[in-house]
Amino acid sequence: MCGFIGMFKNDALLTLEDKHDIEKMSALISHRGPDQNACVFHAHAGFGFRRLSIIDLSGGDQPYVSPDGRYTSVYNGEVYNYLELRDDLIKKGEKLYAASVVVLLHL
Repeated sequence: MCGFIGMFKNDALLTLEDKHDIEKMSALISHRGPDQNACVFHAHAGFGFRRLSIIDLSGGDQPYVSPDGRYTSVYNGEVYNYLELRDDLIKKGEKLYAASVVVLLHL
């Protein structure tokens, strides 16, 4: 089962120590997903994600950053109509970077 962690600082920027803490928190949940470990940092927030690949073994990496770099998402769950949603987004001209994950940031 995948796992994710995060830190948000409303009134301050993330420090180098905060970034190290996020990486340590991600390491603590390594048992949740051995297939991918990734951390993303923004000015006020950081996310870590551990992935257990079940569907789309070669794609679907997270955290997902929107094409313009403004938004970051971590998601653990199942979107049961993802194929239909994915096809609709492609028909609208969206470029998706994974076969199985409908990236909610595109919606």
